Amino acid sequence: MFNITNLRFVTLRAYTTFCFLVFLFLAPYLSAQQRSIPDVSALDGMVFYGETGALDDGQREKADQVDTLSFTNGEFVSKSCVEFGFKPSRYKSWKENNTIYFEVITNSEESGEIKWSGSLKNNRLNVVYHWMKGYWFGTINKSYWFEGERTSSQAP
Repeated sequence: MFNITNLRFVTLRAYTTFCFLVFLFLAPYLSAQQRSIPDVSALDGMVFYGETGALDDGQREKADQVDTLSFTNGEFVSKSCVEFGFKPSRYKSWKENNTIYFEVITNSEESGEIKWSGSLKNNRLNVVYHWMKGYWFGTINKSYWFEGERTSSQAP
């Protein structure tokens, strides 16, 4: 004979079992995700002074400039890019083991867009950035590197 209460019990029991199995299989994944927790303020207050140069097919060319990269109140700024109209931009950062990673996109009405990504380990910042600027005849797309040391204040 059909009894609705038995159906609800079986459904609840099956649902509980299903949820437990999903949790059991996702637990290792969720645990691994804890190693890369987003931390907007991980770099705040830090300033880095170093050399920068072009990348040619992924290979570093000789440094031809110096720059100061600053992280303040959740915003990133490149001192040498300010003169080309690039404004401070919100960055995102996260930690994995002993390394802090960051990404940011800076924009300038006159000079285009720069996508930055880098890592900080042992007070040394390594960055790769890509500058893109569209013109009527095409798009300029160039890649650069930056490597710098943490300083206590704005370097010259």
